[in-house]
Amino acid sequence: MKLVKHILLYSLIFFMFGCAKLNTDPYDSATEKSIFLSAESLEASVLGCYDAMQSTEYYGRNFIILQEIYSDNAKLSSLNTGQFSDLYSLQVSRGNKTIESIWETGYSIIAHCNSILSSIDSVKNITPIQAQKINGEALAIRSLIYFDLVRLFAQTYTFSNTAIAKNADSKGGHTGIPLVLNKTDRQNLSAPDTKSVNEIYSQIISDLVRADSLLSQGTFSRHRLNTQSIHALLAQIYLTQKKYDLALNYCESVIESQQFSLVDRNSFLNNWNSDNSSEIVFSISMTATDYLGTNSLAHILSPEGYGAIVPSEDLTSIYSSWDMRLEFFQKRAETFCNKYSGTNNILGLDNIPIIRISEMYLIQAECFAQKALKTPGFTSFAQESLLTIAQRSDSTIFAINSTGTDLLEDIYTEYRKEFAFEGTRFFQLKRIESSIVRTDCSETCDLTYPDKKFAFPLPLHETLIQSLTE
Repeated sequence: MKLVKHILLYSLIFFMFGCAKLNTDPYDSATEKSIFLSAESLEASVLGCYDAMQSTEYYGRNFIILQEIYSDNAKLSSLNTGQFSDLYSLQVSRGNKTIESIWETGYSIIAHCNSILSSIDSVKNITPIQAQKINGEALAIRSLIYFDLVRLFAQTYTFSNTAIAKNADSKGGHTGIPLVLNKTDRQNLSAPDTKSVNEIYSQIISDLVRADSLLSQGTFSRHRLNTQSIHALLAQIYLTQKKYDLALNYCESVIESQQFSLVDRNSFLNNWNSDNSSEIVFSISMTATDYLGTNSLAHILSPEGYGAIVPSEDLTSIYSSWDMRLEFFQKRAETFCNKYSGTNNILGLDNIPIIRISEMYLIQAECFAQKALKTPGFTSFAQESLLTIAQRSDSTIFAINSTGTDLLEDIYTEYRKEFAFEGTRFFQLKRIESSIVRTDCSETCDLTYPDKKFAFPLPLHETLIQSLTE
């Protein structure tokens, strides 16, 4: 019987991958041996990982839009011709092309990182400093992608409902995603080694700690992963695990590094995502030669493009009339999001911020507020951190007076306002174990937490492969 399963498995893999090769240019157009001949070729391959992140399938559009449309932040516009309508209806099948493309792009990046990591020792004439930097950056990139994928395709780390997720124990005991650390070719991965959510997080944290050490002497770039962006990622990860002391340590490390500062109120609207923005911790760079044009995030949002996805009144109504962030929403026949207005007014030519320093202040606020539930003395620290972000956007706010769970709700709301259409809302709802509740909607309006739909189904071919190899 096992032999029959293996025959079926190999036939299935040939059928799925033999006819069409996933386009992962620029880094798999030649054999691994011919690519990794020098430190320069390894460095170019690292850049290839960032290029893949930039793609429409990932941070360039789909990954960001998914978080907004599969939540209470966005809806389909009257101009929409079917784009992302399945996600808006909260009806995502295993064959969903948007979800599959994110999965395939993510695992292609992971496979490429694995190739880089396995090749460093065999490259001649590479200096120890070069090897450290390449090794550390590949580990950090792989960790970032795993963190993305495990949050999309598994229930949140602290999930405890065993009726929905077997072995859920509030400590990541439930099923996660395949953990691929050694196999370099995603298309030859015949038996994915699916691990628990806790095992995925443990690997992510281990790799990030190692990367942090390797990159400790490196130079800083807002468009490359480095020590500070690694610390920011660890703050996000520990917050998701509800390990507030550790999250606090890492977010404060970023804040206190003095490499970042909040853009002032007068400059924020024009400089929040620019190359020289002081608050960008990590951002995907778009240039005039490689931006995505009609396939960009801006094009799907702007009425000058498709204008297919618009902010819901559920979102826009939470801003006060004095909040400068309201200017990110453009009122026409409908309200459109113009947060990505384009460098030199070129639609789609926008950097895509992944981590901003303002998030570190709000993580700090949330950690203090959680600690204040047991030790009220932390309340003032939480209020101060929240005020830093709230007052920057709304000059009529002079103090934060809420306490306890009301303070936490204020922090959650400020986070939603600050990062609207930056690809964080769905992850936030999962992390705080909150339902999707829409009042401004035309289709399925609610998704009550907990529900299996808070984790996207693994793409169909992954499910079939796993069933054949059990």
